Amino acid sequence: MSISSIPTMTPQEQLVQRPSRRLDETPARLALPGSEGSRSLSDELELGFFGRADDVVPLGEMVDALEAAGLRGRGGAGFPAHIKWRSVADATGSCVVVANGHEGEPASAKDQWLLTRRPHLVIDGLLLAARVIGAQRAVLYVSHPRSLHATRAAVAEVEAAGLVPDGTRVEVFASTGGYVAGEETAVCRGISGHPALPVAKPPRPSESGVDGLPTPVNNVETLAHAARIRRYGADAFCAVGTDVSPGTTLFTISGAALDGGVVEAPLGTTVGQLVARVGGTPSDVGGLLMGGWFGGLLKGNRADLSCCYAAVSAAGSGLGCAAITVLGHDEDPLTLAARLGSLVRGRERPAVRGVPQRHARHPRHARQGR
Repeated sequence: MSISSIPTMTPQEQLVQRPSRRLDETPARLALPGSEGSRSLSDELELGFFGRADDVVPLGEMVDALEAAGLRGRGGAGFPAHIKWRSVADATGSCVVVANGHEGEPASAKDQWLLTRRPHLVIDGLLLAARVIGAQRAVLYVSHPRSLHATRAAVAEVEAAGLVPDGTRVEVFASTGGYVAGEETAVCRGISGHPALPVAKPPRPSESGVDGLPTPVNNVETLAHAARIRRYGADAFCAVGTDVSPGTTLFTISGAALDGGVVEAPLGTTVGQLVARVGGTPSDVGGLLMGGWFGGLLKGNRADLSCCYAAVSAAGSGLGCAAITVLGHDEDPLTLAARLGSLVRGRERPAVRGVPQRHARHPRHARQGR
């Protein structure tokens, strides 16, 4: 089945299909020129991925390189990648590694963009993680039809080319839809054959995850960056971004009559720069939903807000998965909060643990811009 035969696109998938962009001064990293279609395995091999003798970072120094790069998870929590990898690499016994491409956040399209444009790069990062931590099982956890199609085809190509290390099994797991099914404990439960619902921590998945084995769950973008760090080194990764939020990330920009889509930009880029890049006017920003629908509602014109972990947190929200929904000046925050709460109740009635009730009990979050 070809991707074109998959039926009608959702609004989220329409964002994926729009041309990707980079800020003019941003070096090409993930959103390479000519990456509007899926890059082939041969394209990625020509760029030096899947391990070469001239890689900047030897395999045994990879965790230290992640730490030096300051790579944080790109799925929402921003947890340092090296801590997950090191905690499992230092343990004994069997383990599993998971690439999380579920992307249940309705405002985000960057994981689907990556899995349909550069799936082999994600697989390279996943296989790298498996080698570093000693995992015999590597799982790509994916939900959206186009992403599944592209990922399965890419895995088959990588296997046929003999690029999967001996003793490692690569699987593509079709996750169920749902906002919370991408939370890391839900991911592990789903792969283990249980309902993909979150459970209390501890233990964390890196201690007891898929089938009770230590399982670092990494966002697919995180793994793509890890593959690039192995190839080019931590210093190259840190060449852009801020001191505390180095590197680039894939932003999903939508809302307020924008020609939205996925934009690769350095962390620390302002909201106004991102809005202008997708054809908007920074002065038209009347508010923001940062990090997804429930990352935090910020009122007023925030065009000067720096999109890095520290600045967004100080503003009372969170960068999350770098999904930014721009609100117009005429949009009422309380009405919007109520509408989003209703949407979540419809999507996640058995799964979201207290989210609608929490919003209903604390409307001050919207009033105070938190």
